[in-house]
Amino acid sequence: MHCIAKRFLLVSLCLLFCACATARLPNQGNVKAPIEMKTYRININDEGSWKAWEASTKPENDTLVLRRLKKWPLTGEVQGGTMMTVIGDTIAPQGWGLTEAEHADNIRSMEEKTMRERGPVEGHYEIQELAKGDLIRSGKKLYYMTWTSSQRSEGLADYKRKSFSKCAMYLYFPEGYKNTHVFYRFVIIDSLLPPTLMSTNIEQIYPLIDGFKMK
Repeated sequence: MHCIAKRFLLVSLCLLFCACATARLPNQGNVKAPIEMKTYRININDEGSWKAWEASTKPENDTLVLRRLKKWPLTGEVQGGTMMTVIGDTIAPQGWGLTEAEHADNIRSMEEKTMRERGPVEGHYEIQELAKGDLIRSGKKLYYMTWTSSQRSEGLADYKRKSFSKCAMYLYFPEGYKNTHVFYRFVIIDSLLPPTLMSTNIEQIYPLIDGFKMK
């Protein structure tokens, strides 16, 4: 589990833009409230506002993935996409003595290093404007990392265009994590295919964070 999650940010951009090559997601509109997972539940408000989204789950890491295509209203042209993921991760035994802040620093440093070193080669993208910090939201202490990235979208018809993404990762260590050694990542990648007048908004992930409850 731990090794899989280490490369999560590296491959996420590639997965998102495979979805953007189509005009409609296969299971679009299948988001139902509440979203029930093995170890957590997400209560979402206004189920109708999620009709453009597609939800999928993976048993590995108790993973939830939500995807949405961004279409220009007048033409229906796909001009980007959004992917939000909730993923469980496990602290290895050698890290059991560390504080959650130390874990958060280690994870963010590891992910940054991986994206900077391997992103240009494996994902064909580069990251900029990276920032780290922490905040409190809905009673949850979150350790975040935000960044922007640019990527050549060679899988699309206009392969000369580049995609631009605003991204964020929030780490949450729930009460009792020192006994279970399990924490959660909330990740959003909100991307555009220029030229477009549409914008990015990483705050779209806040309803998932707000509605997240441990079982």
